[in-house]
Amino acid sequence: MPTTIVLALLVFMLAASAFEWLAVDVIALTILAALLVTGQIDLAEGISGFSDTAVITVLFMMILSEAVTDSGLVAQVGHRISRIAGGSWGRSVALLLVVCGAISMFINNTAAIAMLLPVAIQIAKQHRKGPSKLLLPLNYAAVIGGTCTLVGTSTNILVSSLAEARGLPAIAMFELFPMGIVFFSCGMLYNVFLVRLLPERGDASSLTSKYQLTTFLTEVK
Repeated sequence: MPTTIVLALLVFMLAASAFEWLAVDVIALTILAALLVTGQIDLAEGISGFSDTAVITVLFMMILSEAVTDSGLVAQVGHRISRIAGGSWGRSVALLLVVCGAISMFINNTAAIAMLLPVAIQIAKQHRKGPSKLLLPLNYAAVIGGTCTLVGTSTNILVSSLAEARGLPAIAMFELFPMGIVFFSCGMLYNVFLVRLLPERGDASSLTSKYQLTTFLTEVK
């Protein structure tokens, strides 16, 4: 029976690859899932191909972040920021960056940027500013916020995993917070000057026209 299952999966993999039924990465993950479900390999063997368990942890953090986005929380955050700021550009920017940094402490910072990117563009349009004044500070806020906890950045997760593999104690969830919050405070002060100095380069639609990207632009949902 196990031999039959493995042969069937092998035939499926060859046929799906030859006739391009699915993308190569989808085929590989499908075969892996099938081997796990049918009991041909155990969980440790299944994730060994990813080289480190930290990769799986980051993957699940991305899934969690996507679920938070789909829940409508991001849209609510954008409305709350605009309402609390009361139409002030400075307060809107400060709230956006602080919220981005705070979110990055508990989910992957890359996902936090992806979640708040539409909010940043919306705030820039409301105040008739170029989004370019917010995008780099938003990135910095997420990166610095991610240093405060174990799960904030994939780097911390990887370092903790490597330390544990070498017999050292793993990094605790909030072990990095005391020093991280210092970095975060300094980074926020730096962002205040950065927002003022960055030039306005126009919105995405104007850049698309300027560089004639219309025929090459595809949006995927």
